[in-house]
Amino acid sequence: MWLHTLQGFEDQWDEDGTSSSLERHITDTSIGDGLVVDCVVMTTLPFNNKLSQIGSPFPNDLRVWLSERDLLLEVYDVVERVSWPIGPAVIHETPVPVLRTLLTYAYAIGLFVSRDVECSIRTDATLRYICSGHFPTSQAIRQFRRLHSSSIRNALEELLARLFHRHGADAGSYALSSIGRITGLIDPSVARWEASLRLQLALKADSAEMDH
Repeated sequence: MWLHTLQGFEDQWDEDGTSSSLERHITDTSIGDGLVVDCVVMTTLPFNNKLSQIGSPFPNDLRVWLSERDLLLEVYDVVERVSWPIGPAVIHETPVPVLRTLLTYAYAIGLFVSRDVECSIRTDATLRYICSGHFPTSQAIRQFRRLHSSSIRNALEELLARLFHRHGADAGSYALSSIGRITGLIDPSVARWEASLRLQLALKADSAEMDH
């Protein structure tokens, strides 16, 4: 199912590092609404389950595959390996390196609404650790994503590919290439598709949240 769906999209990426075909697919499938009231995370259940609903080979929250600590270490590593464009060192008083790690980690655990990320920093110990005393606003998070969406996608792609290789091959019937079925390696295009999917879910979630 997943590979068939994947092959139905054109491999043509927009300037923000996402696929127009992918965006149409998400729009058609309807992601549900992301709601925040008084800085309490209230993302609706249909949105949280959207990745599994469309047949993603990855868990919505990658902590299903490894511990919170180990996931954070992987995120720090991929963020360091990815090339980031030159830009402002600080966005709304938050250092850019903090935002790199924060967004990569948040999207890896299925936290897509920028207001949810902002609010969770005050209640989640790992997010507080990442932010090192900073409290980025949802505006800063959205601005950083606009400036660095391609690099965020690349970091997610690297993270997803390596984690599937280590943890996902025995987790069920996933869409692998014919070579992948023999070697246990994930088709690289699947990790790329999933990374773009998570970015698009974040964009759509923010749009839904701002409409309320």
